[in-house]
Amino acid sequence: MLVRLRFLLGVLGIYLIFNYQDEASVLTANGLSTWYYIIVIIEFFIGGIGAHLLYNKKLDSYISPWICLIVGIHFSPLAFIFQEPTMHLLALLFVATSIVTIKRMKVISYRASAITGLGAGSILLCFALFNIIRLFIA
Repeated sequence: MLVRLRFLLGVLGIYLIFNYQDEASVLTANGLSTWYYIIVIIEFFIGGIGAHLLYNKKLDSYISPWICLIVGIHFSPLAFIFQEPTMHLLALLFVATSIVTIKRMKVISYRASAITGLGAGSILLCFALFNIIRLFIA
């Protein structure tokens, strides 16, 4: 069931890309692409340095919650760039996923990446569904 839903979302995404590829995005329309790229570069830099330090300290099980935290934090400034306040909720949910992962990884046998991936993936799937519904309602 979940695989079919992901497939259908992917097909819908491809359809929307091909039908709306010539339209200006928020980034190009408002000249905000520079800020977007700055935020992404900072995110990659901080995420990479943190992951490297965690790996060197033999704490590699903390890398996936670390990256999830960084990605979560980066959604807040993107909410301003894309003028989409629901991205703040997305940021909060990603940060919460990181915290829950760290707390849960001490008491269960699953790898942290499995917990983080399940949480982040589910959040992104729900966010995609929410925005698809908004698109068709509007």
